[in-house]
Amino acid sequence: MEPTGYDELQQGHSASPACCALNPPHILAYHKTLAVPLARSGPSVFGLAAAEILTTIALISLPTELHKIDYAQKDYDLAIYANQINVVASSFAMTSGDALPERAIDTLPKISQPASNDGSVRHDDLNLQEKTPEITYPSGPVLFIIIGGLLLSLFLVALDVSIISTAIPRITSEFNSEADVGWYGSAFFLTLASFQSIWGKAYKFYSLRVVFMTAIAVFEIGSLIAALSRNSKTLIVGRAFQGAGGSGITGGCYTIAAFVVPPQRVNIIIGLLGSVFSISSVVGPLLGGAFTQRLTWHWCFWINLPVGGAAFFCMLFFRPPARSRSNIKMGLTKTLLNFDLIGLVIVIISLVVFFLVLQWGGISKPWSSGSVIGLLVLWIVLTIGWIVLEWLQKEKALIPPRILSNHHVAACCFYIFFLSSANFSLIYNIPVYFQAVKGNSPLSSGILTIPTILSTSIASFVSSAFVGKVGLYSPFLLVGAALSTIGAGLIYTWDLDTSLGRIIGYQIIYGAGTGISVQIPLIVVSVVMAASDHAIATATILFFQFSSAAYGVGATGSILNNLLLGALRTYLPNEDPQAVLLIGSSALQDHFQGGELLGARESYLRGLHGSWALAIALFGVASVASLLPKAWGKMLPPSNQSGESTPSKEPKSPEGVLASD
Repeated sequence: MEPTGYDELQQGHSASPACCALNPPHILAYHKTLAVPLARSGPSVFGLAAAEILTTIALISLPTELHKIDYAQKDYDLAIYANQINVVASSFAMTSGDALPERAIDTLPKISQPASNDGSVRHDDLNLQEKTPEITYPSGPVLFIIIGGLLLSLFLVALDVSIISTAIPRITSEFNSEADVGWYGSAFFLTLASFQSIWGKAYKFYSLRVVFMTAIAVFEIGSLIAALSRNSKTLIVGRAFQGAGGSGITGGCYTIAAFVVPPQRVNIIIGLLGSVFSISSVVGPLLGGAFTQRLTWHWCFWINLPVGGAAFFCMLFFRPPARSRSNIKMGLTKTLLNFDLIGLVIVIISLVVFFLVLQWGGISKPWSSGSVIGLLVLWIVLTIGWIVLEWLQKEKALIPPRILSNHHVAACCFYIFFLSSANFSLIYNIPVYFQAVKGNSPLSSGILTIPTILSTSIASFVSSAFVGKVGLYSPFLLVGAALSTIGAGLIYTWDLDTSLGRIIGYQIIYGAGTGISVQIPLIVVSVVMAASDHAIATATILFFQFSSAAYGVGATGSILNNLLLGALRTYLPNEDPQAVLLIGSSALQDHFQGGELLGARESYLRGLHGSWALAIALFGVASVASLLPKAWGKMLPPSNQSGESTPSKEPKSPEGVLASD
């Protein structure tokens, strides 16, 4: 096989540290695909802008150890300078989806072009017009403190995804709010999804440290509200604040990782973040059950305050490198327009309206009532209006249409929407089965969910490691969705007397299926999209993933409650169904005995079977969606794709101020 230009560059780079190993024709042929287009004017060498050459060198160096190019080092270390430009460019791409604004280059030092006696440019006589400051990455205890702050922050967000699942039955019993069960999860996912783009743009325009610490503060405020809540509505508000802050934390962790270690070590930090997310997912249901049973469910949120405070303190040590400021400062109006606040408001309102339909329909109001029908029509109008607005806003939209025009991204979004809606609905409903039908305590129900969490985590790690070697992602999507469908179908067979072996085994099948495929869409966009689009493409995947979780939890919760009320009229004809609903799933053992308890358990089982049936259908749609990618989902870099959208040559969003501390 004939080596590519990139291979030849690598061979030359490995053979000699001298700059002559970087063959100029190869740079000319491949700089457009290897380098982030930083500048289109100014001093040039071999026809290339100086910043482009340096970025090319930095990118070539990344697959191996960052090399100190042996240019004549009169006043600078060129390798450090190349590394600096690469980090700055990567930060812009990760946080905003744009290439580094040209105005930002104006503040970087320029490279002069001394000529040799024959008039040609000499490789070994490049000089800086002014001294370039080195990037000083944190080291020693400071580095560990900052990384610890990132890990603690992400731990809290991941913990709150699952910690409440085993506490929900006790919460509904205390607040007499079985009808609100869907809101406790949906409110969190609603804001976690909706604010993804907002925080990403905030990281672009303002200080990384200030924005990240603000996100922690918002999350902590939400935790305090939830911990102090004495009614269902207050708890829902607290969960919404948690999701809004958590959205900024998740994106901020991966962005800040590029500023605390050199580029070639960023993957280590990302690996640590992924491990922490998996561990906290395992610990979440256990802590939730332990707090609920031994103390009070309020401790599911109180625990966030000291841990979040420690994370906040750790980030005080983070000093992002001084970054370029735009020569033109945007006014407040222009800044707000680029945050697409109108689109954000429409998304939130439409989701709230949809949840009200599910909360009222068949429970507090008949489905045929004017209120329910009116809200359903309003939801449809808002959804259509939001789609039109996003199309008209183009690059300023929460989800730029250009990103979805890539068939890989579109297929992955469609797939993850149905997979996640089914997955999260089971995560929230399975503990209800353990407590209401099987009569387990909150702590025991948390322990019984470990097979799902562990199988998901292990399968996710294995599939993430192998998909890059296979080069095709569609088979992973298909196998994952198929296993999830089979596992959910087996879970549907659970009854009053299901054995422990079947409970564990069926969860492993379902968990392995979701684990195989849940991370694949994020890996796909990192390969098939241009570097400048990685951040916005990732945010788009996360938006569909978390918004579908909100829809899935809300829809299956509505089905559960509607079927439960109908079954109660059959099994407990002498009881008020609404009163039984308000008792909550964890308190049935305290209110009923003998035949009445059996009837209540049967009623809950019927409701759960209905919600699980929807999950099976959603997994089935995901299985079909896995066949949408072309050529079995062959992952090719943007330069090798035909007919796909390409990033604009010029940044679409205005060059705002990236303030340093």
